[in-house]
Amino acid sequence: MGYYNALLERKFQRAAGKKIRFVAENYREILVPEEEPGYLQHLRALLPVDTRSGKCPFPLLMLLQLSLCPVTLLFVIDQKIFQSLEHSYGPVSAKSWLEESEISGRFILERAGIPFREEKIPVKSRIVLGDCEETTVRLSGTFSLLLISRNYGRTGSTVNGISAAVSRIIGQIEIPVMVY
Repeated sequence: MGYYNALLERKFQRAAGKKIRFVAENYREILVPEEEPGYLQHLRALLPVDTRSGKCPFPLLMLLQLSLCPVTLLFVIDQKIFQSLEHSYGPVSAKSWLEESEISGRFILERAGIPFREEKIPVKSRIVLGDCEETTVRLSGTFSLLLISRNYGRTGSTVNGISAAVSRIIGQIEIPVMVY
């Protein structure tokens, strides 16, 4: 199923992507009404990523590009695992694991930021030690939009449409959410 979706996305980007980019670049002032630019200047999006988050879909990238919305990518290192390692194996092993997690987090953030940089969308990256749900809810208060993968925080079965972590995050925050 994933192959079929990827094939459709590539075909869409080739067939319509150039036209959408042309319209977005040349007719932006027509597409964004006069009363909206003030609001759009204050948009800031938070995008938490992990190893299971998929790439951001093309239409969402175009929407962010039209609104000039800067995106902050967030990678959360699990504090419970760190504390368990520190308690079980000592602070040296826990610190080593933390350093390896930061390296893998930087790699994931770099990979997740590529489509945004290609579309010239401003991107920042953050790595935080904490719980993925609590940290996302806490940091979302300083943003105006949450973009989140339906697989974020997923630890097991892929039977449900969205992960349990995503549904709990959506239930706790007060800003608009776009689940992709």
